Amino acid sequence: IAASSTRFPESSDADDEEKRFTVADILRRYGPEYVKKHRDEITSHQLKVLTELIQCRTRALGGQAWKCKNCGHKHLRFHSCRNRHCPTCGGPAKTKWLDRMLDWKLPVEYVHAVFTLPHELLLLIWVNPRLLYGLLFHSAWHGLSKRLRKRLRIATGAVMILHTWGQRMNYHVHVHCIIPVGGLSIDGSTWVDGLNVETFFETDTLADRFRAAYLAGLDRMHREGELTFPESLAHLADKEKFDAWLAPLRDK
Repeated sequence: IAASSTRFPESSDADDEEKRFTVADILRRYGPEYVKKHRDEITSHQLKVLTELIQCRTRALGGQAWKCKNCGHKHLRFHSCRNRHCPTCGGPAKTKWLDRMLDWKLPVEYVHAVFTLPHELLLLIWVNPRLLYGLLFHSAWHGLSKRLRKRLRIATGAVMILHTWGQRMNYHVHVHCIIPVGGLSIDGSTWVDGLNVETFFETDTLADRFRAAYLAGLDRMHREGELTFPESLAHLADKEKFDAWLAPLRDK
């Protein structure tokens, strides 16, 4: 039943004996004020996501009215937004994804690595998200795969997941990697496992390779004119100034 064709309450939880607060409830209460205050900082995509989360399971998206033929009890159920950022809608999808990942799990030990970008780069990343998030994935994988091929003569894989926030919900860009401690021999003929984790996973070496790959990628993108600079960083369009700006990060 279309939302406009019947008198629905604000949400389908209205008849619950005990109201459970959700992220959507918080967004409905504080979202408009936040958007008004930070409108210049919010992208059109983020605004779309906020709108969909606010409308999730409300009459704005329509729904169905169910009525028992025996007792006459009525139950209203509104449509969900199905946005992947929505905790309510994303829960089942996350569970299915996790089950699929576990089905692929190999009978070997795994290690967890996190590759993090320094906050000095965040404003540049903010205005070049597709380019610089992509470079993060490529640089992290370069650090992992090159060392394993060169040092241990194996080829392996990884599950890599981008996070753009920290525990305090601040902008903090990093990628999580889950890597099996093992892999195929370079010629693909045998599986190699039983490796020592410390030998397999040298943090300092991975950090050096990752940092070098990311900075080299930034340098290439600047030379090829691919980067967009916000007004506060407009001076970095000059190559010498850009190099000087990056210089402290080569030792970080």
